[in-house]
Formats: sequence, C-alpha cells, structure tokens
Amino acid sequence: MKKDDETFTENLIKGRIAETIVEQLFKVSEYEVFRFGMESALPAITGRLTKNNKLSGKQASINTPVTKKIRFMPDFIMKEDDNVFFVEAKFRANGKLAISDLTEQYPYKDAYIILISPKSIKCISVTELEEHTITECDNRHLHNHDVFKNKIKENVVKKHLQIAQKFYLTKET
Repeated sequence: MKKDDETFTENLIKGRIAETIVEQLFKVSEYEVFRFGMESALPAITGRLTKNNKLSGKQASINTPVTKKIRFMPDFIMKEDDNVFFVEAKFRANGKLAISDLTEQYPYKDAYIILISPKSIKCISVTELEEHTITECDNRHLHNHDVFKNKIKENVVKKHLQIAQKFYLTKET
C-alpha cells in the first residue's frame, strides 16, 4: 500500500471511531440518534457525484449547490424531545479545528461539530466556528455547551473520552 493510501485509510478509520464514540455518547445520554451522512443515508450515490474529464480522462467532482449539500451532509441527526440537531463528528490529534477544515461555505450552518482529540471532547456550532478556531485550550467541552449541557453529563463525556484514548493515544499522538 502506498504511503498516501495508508494515511487516507488510517484517517478514515480514526474518523469512523470518532463517529461511533459520538453516536454512543448521545445514545447513552438518551438522544435518538440517526446516521445521516452521505455514506449512511445515500450509499448508492457515494462515488457517483463525478464526471469524466474529457481532456485528462480522469474523474472530476460535479460541483453544484446540490452535490455540495449531499457531500457535506452531517454525520448524524440527533433528537431529544422536540429538539432536532445536525451533528458532525471530527477527530483531530492536536484538538484544533477551523472552518477551513470543513470546506469553504459549509452548507449546514445550523450543525454542531463534536471534536474528539486524545485530551477532550468539545462542541462548537458551525456558526461559532466561522468566528473562532477551536483549540485544546478552549473551554468548549461538550457537557458545558448551552444546547447539550442539560442532557449530556460530564461523567458520560469522561467515560467516552477514556474509550477514545484507547484508540487515539499512540506514540505519534
């Protein structure tokens, strides 16, 4: 396997682990959890939002407002009583995330990003992220976020962080 392919595969696995941790954390906190990302909601379309470039013969992405919304569908829809939220799970070894890490003009402004690092589980809305890069030094812990603090408890977050650390704490991290 080429080094680039190996890195891609490793990052894909780390992302899936983050999704699973977020999914379980919200389920334990008594949210209804629905997988929503393109790979989950529209598996038949994955890999088909491309066209052949007639000059190079290579595949190129079809870039329209609709395909952008499909490609960047948040990972989850979370429901708690009458409240429904889009949630995107992210892993960053350095605990840092900027709006540019998502994409230019991320189409789901009302989504919440749950950022998992080896040291913390943080939460920031996309709107907040447009104004402020999240770092390890931020006090944006998931259990303190205004939207989730009444339902998600600190001890539950700590337990899921310990699980995350089993996968993310390595000599390289």
